[in-house]
Amino acid sequence: MHRGLTSSDEPTSTSARDSYEKIVVYADALLVVNGISSAEHTWPKRDWLTRENEPVLNPDLWQELVRLKKRAGRVEFRHVKAHKTNPYNRRVDKLAQESADLAWQGQVAPKKVARRRARAKPNREQFR
Repeated sequence: MHRGLTSSDEPTSTSARDSYEKIVVYADALLVVNGISSAEHTWPKRDWLTRENEPVLNPDLWQELVRLKKRAGRVEFRHVKAHKTNPYNRRVDKLAQESADLAWQGQVAPKKVARRRARAKPNREQFR
């Protein structure tokens, strides 16, 4: 299971659709940022096969992400540089790893996570 796919569905599952202008999902995985377009438009028309006629990996996760994106409405996916320069990305990676570890142990990850203040203020360029 791809951790980027499963963590990307959280922001789109909100029930407060009208309380925001749009949702921006920042992902360090180009697979998610580039794949959402294929998952939405190309793969369903090709019976979930790639250009090489190979089965798309994790089609159930892609289908769920597309379903959540459509339900949430205004959603945009943007790529962000990973790890070294982005304290938020490091924090999200740590939370994703902790959740994956709990899942392997048969436990459920907590629904809410205590927020920590980032040590350094983010530079807008980190999110482009």
